Amino acid sequence: MAEIIVLMIDKFILPGTGRLAQKYGLSTLGLQTGASIDARLIKIDAARASLEDALSAMDALKATAEQNKADLKRLERAIEKAEGQKADLSAELNALKQLSALDSDSVRRALRMPTRVDIWRERIIAFGFGIMASVVAAYLWELWIKPRFFSGG
Repeated sequence: MAEIIVLMIDKFILPGTGRLAQKYGLSTLGLQTGASIDARLIKIDAARASLEDALSAMDALKATAEQNKADLKRLERAIEKAEGQKADLSAELNALKQLSALDSDSVRRALRMPTRVDIWRERIIAFGFGIMASVVAAYLWELWIKPRFFSGG
């Protein structure tokens, strides 16, 4: 209470001096004018608005962090799935490598696939049969069909 009395004397009875407050080691900040209170209220409102902006920015950062965490979990599951598929494909690749390591002729024989030589042999044989069929057809035409059906009589 004595502090307030000393400060009021300094403020109103001996304005601008602040000698009593200095003598007793008191501060004059406790008593302020209406204009300084209004300025402080404006500053408090500005600080409150800044705090609300900071809190909304922190909420946005939290939402982004949660989204990133969910994306990371999804990626981890996809990686695990891909690793599982990789193991399956690795086994299949090994089987294919073993098949390719076999002699190609033995694979052709096992699958009964013709070689190039077999294909050309079949073509030549077919060509020969075509010529023979043509000769037989001409012989039958000239000696048997033409004289019987197309003769003048």
